[in-house]
Amino acid sequence: CTGCADFDQPAYLTFYDDFGFVVLNPTVNLLGRDTLEISTDGLCIETAPDVCVELGTYALDVTLPADGGNYYVVYQRCCRNNTIVNIVDPGGTGNTYFVTIPAFTADDGCTNNSAIFNNFPPILVCANSPLVFDHSAFDLDGDSLSYSLCTPLDGASPDNPMPLTAPPPPYDPILWLNPPYSELDMLGGTPPLSIDPETGELTAFPETVGQFVVGICVYEYRDGVLI
Repeated sequence: CTGCADFDQPAYLTFYDDFGFVVLNPTVNLLGRDTLEISTDGLCIETAPDVCVELGTYALDVTLPADGGNYYVVYQRCCRNNTIVNIVDPGGTGNTYFVTIPAFTADDGCTNNSAIFNNFPPILVCANSPLVFDHSAFDLDGDSLSYSLCTPLDGASPDNPMPLTAPPPPYDPILWLNPPYSELDMLGGTPPLSIDPETGELTAFPETVGQFVVGICVYEYRDGVLI
């Protein structure tokens, strides 16, 4: 399948307000693309398999009314690799990526930056070998961060793989192929995948060879209040 997983050009975003109304529905152009290096340092193999992972960069500046409500930015795309082993119907399961812009007013302005992961997750890990990865993030505002495993969200469909307008939240989670997989056991193996809620250190001992979906959530708190 050649060219079947290319980047959208353009991509379509949907902005919702707290009442479920579409505020903006802009197109976003692809600014650049890079092929990520696949490292085998410290792994059980010397030659990387025939796997290619690319990074696409999109950017957009928008102005939103300061009405004191939340905004939700949504992007949906279908579908995932048929060869994924830990979810139901991966070839017919899409993705929903969304972010909440917390409520702000004209008086206080928009005073929050999103947390950003410090490291890109490893593309390759070894079966029957300990996995330890620093999945921590950095927050420019100094807000406290908490980490957990979480189920990624489904979205779009094979019939409408790149909707011009995404539906409003909430969104359905993907379905884990269980047993043995679940939100608390995404890779299988003993001990199962886990993440330290304070440091973001990810640990696992995977035992099955394959491609896996993994979800990590970062929660941002300011003065003890979830943002």
